[in-house]
Amino acid sequence: MMCGRFTLSADQATIETYLEENFNITSPGFHHEPRYNIAPAQPIITLIDDGSNFRAGKLLWGHQGGAHSSKPFINARSETVHEKKTFKQSFLTRRCVVLADGFYEWDASKTPFHIHPGGHTIFAFAAIYSSPKLSEGSQVALLTKASDGDMATVHSRMPIMLDIKGAKAYMTRHASMRELQETLTHTLAPRHFTPVHPMVGNPANDSPAIFSVNLFNND
Repeated sequence: MMCGRFTLSADQATIETYLEENFNITSPGFHHEPRYNIAPAQPIITLIDDGSNFRAGKLLWGHQGGAHSSKPFINARSETVHEKKTFKQSFLTRRCVVLADGFYEWDASKTPFHIHPGGHTIFAFAAIYSSPKLSEGSQVALLTKASDGDMATVHSRMPIMLDIKGAKAYMTRHASMRELQETLTHTLAPRHFTPVHPMVGNPANDSPAIFSVNLFNND
């Protein structure tokens, strides 16, 4: 499963400042506590471009692709998202981004890593949402691509990480397919790969203890 866990450890004030300074969103209308182990089926902070303004809210992680889908999709391949019946309409008309400051992945030896661009930098995952009527019932899938650079030593695929400029370009309603492909190609590269405790595998464990090196000596 890729990507199946991520973090947004910033507090409410930091999130509000980030949204106001970069997307002109004031009083987003939701509460956020620092998160260290965000899992599928949970609400995640999502931004869209409604054609006039950027908007932010919390949507559920897991895109219900259609009436015949047995379970929600948490990821969609960026290479084929514009072709697949399950995702095509969402990609063409319901592109969004999800705020994060890192994500987790397990390597071939089952060691979990926290992967991020550096510090506690907030970035955006390229994503799509399911419902034409944006609401808390709408569902989100994160776009992935083939891993490159150091990420390829951990896993074959990775989520698409965008900076502020890239996030705005991706959400633009009238972006052409060429422009979208260019945006999804020029993305942030993760630079830090920190091993974390296996407790991250349980979504009930949502605390900074995941990063405690001392925990490794207790197993």
